[in-house]
Amino acid sequence: MNHKHPIRRVAMAATLAALVALGGCGSDDDPAVLPPAPPDVLTLSGTAATGAAIANGAVSVRCATGSSSTTTSATGAFAAPVDGGRLPCALRVTDAGGAILHSVVAGSGGGGSFNVNISPLTDMVVASASGIAPAAYYDSVSSATTLSAVTLTQAVDSVRAQVAGVADLSGVNPLSDPLVAASPGVAGNALDQQNDAVVAALDAAGLTVADASASIVANPQSGDVLKTVMQPVASDCSRARSGKYRMLDASEPEARWRAHVLDVDMVAMTVTNQDGITIPFTSLGGCKFSIDEDEDTSTVVVAPSGVLVVNTQHFDNSRSITIGLPEQVLPLSEMAGTWNLVGWDPASGISTPGFVAQTDEVVMSAGGEITAHSECVGQQACSADPGPFGKFVANSTAGGYDYQEQGSVNGRGFLFKTVAGASVGVVVLNDGQVVVLSRKQAIAALPAVNSQNLFWEFTLNGNGSVSGNFVEDVVTITAVDVATKVVTRIRGSDARIDSLATDSPRDGLRYRAPNSCTRNGVAVNCAEVVQLPLQGIGITLSASVSSNPATSFLSVSVGRP
Repeated sequence: MNHKHPIRRVAMAATLAALVALGGCGSDDDPAVLPPAPPDVLTLSGTAATGAAIANGAVSVRCATGSSSTTTSATGAFAAPVDGGRLPCALRVTDAGGAILHSVVAGSGGGGSFNVNISPLTDMVVASASGIAPAAYYDSVSSATTLSAVTLTQAVDSVRAQVAGVADLSGVNPLSDPLVAASPGVAGNALDQQNDAVVAALDAAGLTVADASASIVANPQSGDVLKTVMQPVASDCSRARSGKYRMLDASEPEARWRAHVLDVDMVAMTVTNQDGITIPFTSLGGCKFSIDEDEDTSTVVVAPSGVLVVNTQHFDNSRSITIGLPEQVLPLSEMAGTWNLVGWDPASGISTPGFVAQTDEVVMSAGGEITAHSECVGQQACSADPGPFGKFVANSTAGGYDYQEQGSVNGRGFLFKTVAGASVGVVVLNDGQVVVLSRKQAIAALPAVNSQNLFWEFTLNGNGSVSGNFVEDVVTITAVDVATKVVTRIRGSDARIDSLATDSPRDGLRYRAPNSCTRNGVAVNCAEVVQLPLQGIGITLSASVSSNPATSFLSVSVGRP
């Protein structure tokens, strides 16, 4: 019989082997018989909060492989299992009001449980770690995505530095540390309070979490841009922020005071200079402050961007002007591009000493070299300067940039950049010249008819004097010609009417023709002027078109609340 059915014996043996492999034979206690392994399950759990808990928020998870979704509890808690999930993963929560925040888990491989929060701080960490908008990063996660723990640690460190001053994240990981969010009947823990502080600081600056994340993406080499607006503000002026300011005064005879750093505390209402001397100041209301010293009295106004303009009366009744830029460490590459400039230049080679205004144009490389300079007068075509040109070199010790000509340092330059991306540069030269730079770009929009512009103003005169302290004024727009981009306005202080051609004589400038003003229907004399609005900064420079110090002037207006 065995000799007659060899094929049957082979088939039966194969069937038995298959049954053993499947566990079809043998008891549950038999260690030789194993149940099938379950698929990898990656579980992400944590808390979603904007400061307050995000209740009933829609949470979605997208991993290198696998995805999931869930809903937060009343305390913002969530747990999202991802079948077959493999790291890294991005998370997104949408609250009832439509606000969206993101978070991330680094690593590789599948399975395991990870605690991960979703909050304003984690959204900023995602921006820092990925270099793109958090929403774009979430949408881009795929099997090709990689994210190391080292990269994420560096991103946490960067955000920790940028919010320092309003939130203390020393030794805290906002991604994975326990987060207890404030909810009805539940008090928030320390991490929740740090999120509250960040949101409050952004609110005070008129910014959203998305704005903060966008700033981090736009300024990967300088967290100072966001840090500037994350500082405590004055109780009666949200644009007046604590922090270090670079105080620039080209007329200062002592070099160490031409570009010194002032530490401003808007809560304690004190300033501390580079010699460690602390001086109190007082609020005059409306983002205007006064500092009284033994021999000087200074009036300080704060532009919408946070830039300070200081008008100081000295013991001999002379006046000087100082510009205070929030101190930022910006890479030299921020200088690249074409800039409009207004200079207040000591006149030379003429019989009458004094100052004349310049309205020129320069082109700079990412390495700080001036590659082109054009001298411009009013509506005339600009004339190219043959050079040689100077260059800016980063000064890692003293801050800012040294301005070098033919190997010698002839001045200092500094940049300030807003979260929205507006930039302004100020250069103080050893000969007393000050140059203000604004990127050459078309003016964003024409004002609306009947809109008003409130401002403080003073004038630098060609003889070196300052017209006086800040004068408050207002202009009202009475007509706008969209086709010609000409704006007509009336000044509140004296009912003078003038017209300005926008983006003339070049993009980013405004032009007023000589003797083109009227008052009550009667022609009145007014000077030919080229204006440089420092776009996004809230300061406008009006330069006379004159090469004679006797008739030259530079008016400075600062937008007031």
